[in-house]
Amino acid sequence: MEEKHSVSPSNLHVILEEAVKFMRIRRNSVIYIEGIEYLILYNDFKSVAKFLFTLRDYAIVEKSLLLIFVSPDVLERSHYSILKREFETLEPEKFLEELMGTTLFGAVAKEDFKKITTEKPLNEKEDREEHASIESSKA
Repeated sequence: MEEKHSVSPSNLHVILEEAVKFMRIRRNSVIYIEGIEYLILYNDFKSVAKFLFTLRDYAIVEKSLLLIFVSPDVLERSHYSILKREFETLEPEKFLEELMGTTLFGAVAKEDFKKITTEKPLNEKEDREEHASIESSKA
């Protein structure tokens, strides 16, 4: 559907570009993708797989996390096998337990958590300015 802030599922390069831009602005970010079968309706599996593998490589370089939810019931067996071979399989409960334990109790101080949960979200311009400020203070 043509909308101002929408991207056609057949434009994988645009989705990739936006995801990479997001990861570069917000290091240690998380990209979550589900509905791979929807992308396959508009592209062939080979193109979707290349998109996911490229996105994974960028996530590694940008120190981000790429999570893909894929059900074996919605993909052809060979396609599911390829994705399973290329991506680590996580048990959702174990992953969430590990993530929540690290994030809430290890990496975020109580006062920072309150600040994060009460502040208004930054828009893209403010995000870039904050990122530039942090980078310049490191130098």
